[in-house]
Amino acid sequence: MALDALNLVPGMLTTRDAVRAAYGGRTQRGISSSGTTPNVFLYSDHGSAAEHGYDFDGWAEDDEVYHYTGEGPSGDQELVDGNKAILEHANPKKPRALHVFVGEGRKGSSGPVIQRYIGEFTLDLDEPYLERWNVGQDGRDRKVFVFRLRPVADARFHRVVKDRTPKATENTRIKLPAKATSARLIAPEQNKTPETSYEAQGGTRKVTRWESGLSDAFLAHLEGLGHDVGRYQLTVKGSRAPLYTDLYDATDDVLYEAKSKHDRPYVRMAVGQILDYQRHIGSDSVRLGIVLPAEPEEDVRAYTEGLGIHLVIQNGDKFEGYPLS
Repeated sequence: MALDALNLVPGMLTTRDAVRAAYGGRTQRGISSSGTTPNVFLYSDHGSAAEHGYDFDGWAEDDEVYHYTGEGPSGDQELVDGNKAILEHANPKKPRALHVFVGEGRKGSSGPVIQRYIGEFTLDLDEPYLERWNVGQDGRDRKVFVFRLRPVADARFHRVVKDRTPKATENTRIKLPAKATSARLIAPEQNKTPETSYEAQGGTRKVTRWESGLSDAFLAHLEGLGHDVGRYQLTVKGSRAPLYTDLYDATDDVLYEAKSKHDRPYVRMAVGQILDYQRHIGSDSVRLGIVLPAEPEEDVRAYTEGLGIHLVIQNGDKFEGYPLS
């Protein structure tokens, strides 16, 4: 929507106080919902991000999506308050525009933070947010929401190289719950089903998650045996986005990668992924396994076994090749 009161133009500099005086909203916290105008103002600041335990904000590598981290400095973030305002900003009963600002440092030694206006955004329909994990202000691992924002169609916006998601400065690993996911669709309650749907331009789309179904079935099998199962978020120095493993069985010290098909290209992809994960987990003892929906051809099995990678094959409600020899 037009913001004529302050004449906000992408690239211009202003302050939170000026925005609040013109449109309402809060002067504290990164997400400021106006109570007097249909706007939500999002403030991103790399300078203070580390202080709050995260710095996932910025243009993604394809420069088409802007990542914005939800609010909540400690404990798992929840889709309430400001986070809920972002998630539901396009609700037809109460639509609100999302406006993003980036901090440009203070005016003087003690003056207000200068805010550079990037433009108006809308939440991505296909993948509205990612789940990321980091250490909160209380020193404990926690889940955060990273919203995926796209510039409003045909609207002006300001994009510069320094606004890209920052590269990691060190290697880290965080063990996650087994059911953690790095991405969600619009209907999060359907995220664990083999098939889900969401409303997008052009009608309803369906997404089939065969790999998720196989992974979930194997997870249920392991948990039924009383195993401690999780997964890892791996941050690699110099990378802008973390990596996520599939299942890690802490009881047997085995890292698994599930693939939806047993053909050679899928198995080769799984081999590359799991060997890369192993490097960054940094454990010499961890064993490797690939979970497939059917037996691959003989040479493919010889290929994986030659690398010391075990194959586990789903056969109805059983998994052949488990436990690993």
